[in-house]
Amino acid sequence: MFFPENCDSICSGEYVFSRDIEHASVIPGTELLSWETGSYKDWPEIKLEGTGNVIRLDLRIPRASTSVCGEFIPIPYFNIWRKESEVEKVTPILNFNIFNDAHG
Repeated sequence: MFFPENCDSICSGEYVFSRDIEHASVIPGTELLSWETGSYKDWPEIKLEGTGNVIRLDLRIPRASTSVCGEFIPIPYFNIWRKESEVEKVTPILNFNIFNDAHG
């Protein structure tokens, strides 16, 4: 799949993961509002490629516009990779409004 290379990261997060973890579940944020540790759902997973103890997640939002009215349409995607690093503080991406916060 092709992703634009000339699109800067809008925000980033770093997460500490065990080197043994090869897959991470993708859980909608709304599900975390009523999280029950005893329940299990079959969430989609992504493979965590590479080596290292830190997962870096970059949000990128290329711009597109409609041909009818020329309005900005965000097309968000994440780059994710592992790296070896000492992290003093985990910096998650907790909230981001792709319509209001994206520059352009």
